[in-house]
Amino acid sequence: MSWEERLQPASWRGVPFGVLKRTLSGGRRGETHQFADREEPQGQDLGRKFEIFDVQAYVVGDDYDQDRDRLIQALRKPGFGIYVDPYGGSWKVVARSWTLVEGADAGGVAHFAINFDESGEDLYPFADASGGRSVDDAAGKLVASSIEAFSQRFSLKGVPNYVELSAQEMVGDFSDVLIGLREVMPVVEQPVYEGLTAGFVESDFPDRVDALSDVFVIARPSDLAGRVAALIGDLGVPEDPVQAAQSYEGFVALSGFGDLVPAGAGLAPSRRVEQGNRSAFVSLVRQVSVANAVRCAARMKLDSYDQAQSVRKLLADNLSQIMNEAGSPVNGEPFDDAGFTVLSSVRTAMLGNITERAGRLARITGVRLPAQRPAVALAYELYGDADRTDEVISRNGLGDPLFCPSGRALEVLER
Repeated sequence: MSWEERLQPASWRGVPFGVLKRTLSGGRRGETHQFADREEPQGQDLGRKFEIFDVQAYVVGDDYDQDRDRLIQALRKPGFGIYVDPYGGSWKVVARSWTLVEGADAGGVAHFAINFDESGEDLYPFADASGGRSVDDAAGKLVASSIEAFSQRFSLKGVPNYVELSAQEMVGDFSDVLIGLREVMPVVEQPVYEGLTAGFVESDFPDRVDALSDVFVIARPSDLAGRVAALIGDLGVPEDPVQAAQSYEGFVALSGFGDLVPAGAGLAPSRRVEQGNRSAFVSLVRQVSVANAVRCAARMKLDSYDQAQSVRKLLADNLSQIMNEAGSPVNGEPFDDAGFTVLSSVRTAMLGNITERAGRLARITGVRLPAQRPAVALAYELYGDADRTDEVISRNGLGDPLFCPSGRALEVLER
């Protein structure tokens, strides 16, 4: 495949346009200092500069004026969005400035000069004082949005037999993963999504998983998406903090399901549909799984500030990756900007919830003992509480509670 075949349709917030040229600029922040009587300068590196895309864009055709107005509307929207670069990748950016040029001497075409500034993560989100309700609300909207998006993008109408078989194989792979997770994740008796899992009985789970591969189910995208979301939800979001931590690990693993394959140019139409269907299904599973992962994270016990930061970063990275994937063409069409907005709201709610809880937790530190002593003595010395002996033992994997080794860095919480 040549570089021309690897080009992808450019778009901003899902509105497509052509690109004559784009310039990408970046660099490093900092100063270079020079001193008297020294031949060598001293550079100071303060980190990467945000990157800037200068895009010479255009819309052309009999309906160029309608395409022009859609692009103007997208450029006027506040906040960040996804810019799909024709030369590869999708970027979270802000449309910092733009200029429109059109005239009678070149009818049927409008030229845009657009400046996109890279937008990073929100490092200081608002704290969540809702006890996790905002996380649940945002996660529920993400599940509903992912079902709707899949229903619009997945199709087996008028396709060759091999496309149907490919879809069945893909669903079968997902079913195997789901059964494996059911065996290791805690059982939650109550339904997770009201209406989707009402009347759920644990013994019915394998039968409902098998039903996914039915050709009549796969041929109805909305039915398939609803069943997939319900089954993932039925893995359970426990209220018990210990079980929630176990379920969290399972949903995080499932949020990495499959491989996204962009619908590349130069392929036969049926092959593009096959790849688009696969990408739509993978996106559905990942989005529903990460929605459940953040719900578990809001319920699981966080033992330290360090653990909270680790969970926060992992989920933020996962959501950022899924948001970036959302900007890639699926079935030849750019991602609906509304879906990106829902993903962003989930990330914001998660960051706020964990940030608020992390502020109440102690940080992990290390101690070295000059001589061996029992774990109970160390717990009393550190915390004034012998009841925290088990915490010292489990955090450091001590085989004998009577002997905390000397000379070795032991992990404990700050007082």
